Amino acid sequence: MEFRSPESALRSLGHAFNLSRTLLPRMRDQDFSNGARAQHHRENCQELLSDTQLLLKGLESCQLEELPLTTRSRMRRELPPVISALQELAATDSIFRIQAEETAMTLSGALTTFRETDSALFAPLRQQLRVGTLRGVSLSSLLEKNLNDRRFLDGYSGADVMLDELLELEEPPDRMTEGHLLKEGMIHYQPLWVGELLSIGSNLKLSPEDTFCDLGAGVGRPGMLLSLLTGCRAISVEYQTPLAEIGKRAIERNKLDCVEMINGDVRDFDFQRANVFYMFNPFHGKLFSHVGRMLAARIETARTHGEQIRVCGVANGPFLSLVPGLVLVKSDGITQYFESIQP
Repeated sequence: MEFRSPESALRSLGHAFNLSRTLLPRMRDQDFSNGARAQHHRENCQELLSDTQLLLKGLESCQLEELPLTTRSRMRRELPPVISALQELAATDSIFRIQAEETAMTLSGALTTFRETDSALFAPLRQQLRVGTLRGVSLSSLLEKNLNDRRFLDGYSGADVMLDELLELEEPPDRMTEGHLLKEGMIHYQPLWVGELLSIGSNLKLSPEDTFCDLGAGVGRPGMLLSLLTGCRAISVEYQTPLAEIGKRAIERNKLDCVEMINGDVRDFDFQRANVFYMFNPFHGKLFSHVGRMLAARIETARTHGEQIRVCGVANGPFLSLVPGLVLVKSDGITQYFESIQP
């Protein structure tokens, strides 16, 4: 039997999650000397209890182990701070103690179920990935089976959860890309959804002879995935150290010998090292112009050696169309594919 995502429970979870992140620091400070502040805090606590009761009601009719992967993933991510807030409330407020304790205990049990279910699912798959048997068609088939599990409004699906869990990618810090980097032309971190990456891999026709380079790579998901699918070498270039370090740990953990993460400025990267380039709206303005000149120089070198350069741009096709020596060969929604002009 297929279970639908408990939408009302997820709405309650989202509200409780946001409320918990606000309440926890206040409860730990226990600064409620101001009468108005104390009243507002009590109202928030009542709201938290109300939200968590609705959450429990939404989960009562579900087989927790059979909820969609995206739902279980969100529960695993957002339940811990909610449970912590309830436990803190039980410890600091005698009026709400019993209800908060019971709710925290019940949600802790649900969280354990979600964790155990997904641990049993992913442990053997991770082993297959690391010994090299989960590659190519077998990996793409596994991801494609989860594409229809769409519980997010931004294009992400169960395939994204599947890939992140397989690679054990850590959650990036909040608010990545500082103000001064934005001024230099860098765009905030935004991973491309797996469904689009699968399409890109198919359209680029990558092979083990290719070296794929992701400019402004974030944690490096595209390079890792496309290398696993096609056997190509992959180089991910990311300026922000926290993101690059997440990628490096995933590469080492999963023994991805054909994948390299470089923590540095794309302007310092040797473009001669790759023949396929990919960008998901990583920068703009003068920085993009500089990258365009470096691409043009790489194309010119390739021409003298009879090579062809391929470039895939997501949400930045108009800029790439201005790079000398590149011609648009395919446009697929927000993704454009370019090749260098043959001599």
